[in-house]
Amino acid sequence: MEQGQCIVGGYDAVQAVTEEVQDLAQKVKLQVEKKVCRKFETYHAISYCSQVVAGTNLSIKIVVGPGDDYIHVDVYKPLPCSGEQPFLLSSPKFHPQCFTYSTAVASQNVE
Repeated sequence: MEQGQCIVGGYDAVQAVTEEVQDLAQKVKLQVEKKVCRKFETYHAISYCSQVVAGTNLSIKIVVGPGDDYIHVDVYKPLPCSGEQPFLLSSPKFHPQCFTYSTAVASQNVE
């Protein structure tokens, strides 16, 4: 598979966070905190990948503390015409090494 090529129906490559994805992460913050029974003072998205379905599935890596304290969140963003709000697809997962933009780009450059 060539660099930048995606698999039909699959997730695209890991990317740096956009303002839209950061806003989406903020919209589900209370849901995340409720699921993990923890309040986050630090909470900002740093990378994500997405899959187009009848809406969009996003896997977002979010910094939730110092050092390598990350959480991996799967979010569904419905189509705008549905009138629905984004929501969590699964329980958030704590991972010191989920995925990062730099490692994803580096792995794509391997032949």
